[in-house]
Amino acid sequence: MEDYLTITLFGQTYTFKFESDNLSGTEIVDTLLSEVKKVESQYQQSIHVNKFVILILAALNISLEKIALKNNYQHQLSNLSDRSTELIHRLDECIVPLSDSTSIETV
Repeated sequence: MEDYLTITLFGQTYTFKFESDNLSGTEIVDTLLSEVKKVESQYQQSIHVNKFVILILAALNISLEKIALKNNYQHQLSNLSDRSTELIHRLDECIVPLSDSTSIETV
């Protein structure tokens, strides 16, 4: 589903069309604005940091966080896969195969 995302940065308002499949436009905007404010506060004393640099730094910070989360997810997935394989192996060891000469009696 298409949706519109409106964000005000440095006194300018921008509206973008985006695919909103299970995404919250408000959360996206809030995340970016929060990161921009964080970067601005870090560089308040520096007169030479322009708005574009602040936006690039905010985007880089968000990208870094996304990559860290992706790597953590991959690590957790790999760990889960290894543990599942080990559990399956242990369960397989507990299974006693029935020989052809063994019969199961039912009551």
